[in-house]
Amino acid sequence: MNIPDSIIRFLNYRDRSIEEIKRYLRRKSICSESEIQPLIQALLDAGFADDRRFSDNRIRYRMENGYGPFYIARELSGLGVPNHLFKPELARMDEQFAEAARKYAGRLQNGKANNDPEKLERRLLGRGFATNQVKAALKSDDSVE
Repeated sequence: MNIPDSIIRFLNYRDRSIEEIKRYLRRKSICSESEIQPLIQALLDAGFADDRRFSDNRIRYRMENGYGPFYIARELSGLGVPNHLFKPELARMDEQFAEAARKYAGRLQNGKANNDPEKLERRLLGRGFATNQVKAALKSDDSVE
């Protein structure tokens, strides 16, 4: 199947989940409903779409930008990525998320003389970090001071 240029442009901007591509195809009326699945299969075969690659990249990107596993899981679910593709990976990365929480807490505190630990804890929890990751981040931060 021939892949329309508008789809190639849509995918060139950033990785997309299969569900995002389907939503785009429906919203823009690029093809009929019956043509969507063959087009998705053509994108998969050509390597333009891959939910596993998408979820791995999104996990890494969000973690590097100070987001925790709960936020990332909610986002990936909302983007239509099946749970079995990202839940095991998030579970394996507990220590890396604790380190990401510590780094994010450090960025929040950088240059501030008066830091409220409760406020910092709420910010980290709001970014989707687990309680144990937040506690570890705050504990390691206390030992640094």
